Amino acid sequence: MKSECPPKVAWGGIVAVLPGQFGLAVFSPRLDERGNSVRGIAVCKKISADFGLHMFHTGRATASSVIHARYDASQVPSKRVRDIKQSQILSELGHKVMVLELQGDLVFASAEIMIHESMRAVENTDFLILDFTRVEVIDESALTLISDLIKSLSDLGKQVLITGHSQKYTFEEKIKQRIEVGAGSQLLNCEDIDHALEWCEQNLLANRFPLEEGEIPLAAQSLCDGLTAEELELLESLLERRSYQQGIYLCREGDLADALFFILSGQVTLSVSLASGKAGRLLTIAAGSAFGEMSMLDQGTRSADIVADLPVTCAVLNYSRLESETSSVTDQLRLKLFANVGRALAKKLRQATQEIKSLRS
Repeated sequence: MKSECPPKVAWGGIVAVLPGQFGLAVFSPRLDERGNSVRGIAVCKKISADFGLHMFHTGRATASSVIHARYDASQVPSKRVRDIKQSQILSELGHKVMVLELQGDLVFASAEIMIHESMRAVENTDFLILDFTRVEVIDESALTLISDLIKSLSDLGKQVLITGHSQKYTFEEKIKQRIEVGAGSQLLNCEDIDHALEWCEQNLLANRFPLEEGEIPLAAQSLCDGLTAEELELLESLLERRSYQQGIYLCREGDLADALFFILSGQVTLSVSLASGKAGRLLTIAAGSAFGEMSMLDQGTRSADIVADLPVTCAVLNYSRLESETSSVTDQLRLKLFANVGRALAKKLRQATQEIKSLRS
């Protein structure tokens, strides 16, 4: 009995090229009346539709045209003032927080570059901050790639934070639709890079510096470094103790700057009014640090608003009281305070220089 051979199946191949973006090859039966692979053409149409691909929408995206700036938290820390121990820890661990500031339009080609740069950036990090402030357009293909990136990094144990999204409502909603954003998720909880950096820093410090309760004594204040017991006693006698409720302004921009505030407990934020009408954070200062040191040099006016983020207790040094004292101990106290202020300002200047270098690179 003669066995029947199975009918021959015609296979066809499709090669598609999108200049400057990618190439695609599909090999599959069956053929249509023109001799083309039916499934191959269907796959090409599907990919083209899903990712918004078109031969006339190629663009010339490069890493430099997509990434405005890249840096880590050791190069550009948050505006939260840290004590010496915390600053040292963050200078060592800051590389675990990477920031990519994106720019331009995110379509398939530019989003693919962003994905590549993101994956390379997080090789030795725990946190990735993606800033969309300078991004104008985010199409469906870019949204798909960004969502897949976040899911992939989450599976690897990486934390992604998106900033610069406050005016991009459609982008926010579509990200939420594609990714389960739980109540405790930080993905979209930080409006700007600064607050995202602070959140990441707090996580890096969490296991090393448990939250301290009570007041930070004057002897432990950063500007009191090197003071003798006699000098501390004199300083104590010159201070006025003040308390402020949360949300209360300690000083306003333009007020006379005639005092130095040692923060014993709580936290304050220094901010300025921006052209947009919003407040721009300059610094957040917690217990153990001081503000108003600039006015020791010129005794001009306050350059920022200072508001209590939490209930705050301060020890306030009025400069007129310090100047009215005449003794050798007072002279030494004044000299050491000015030296500590000078070191603090030099540290801020070096940090500002480092930030400018990082943001311009």
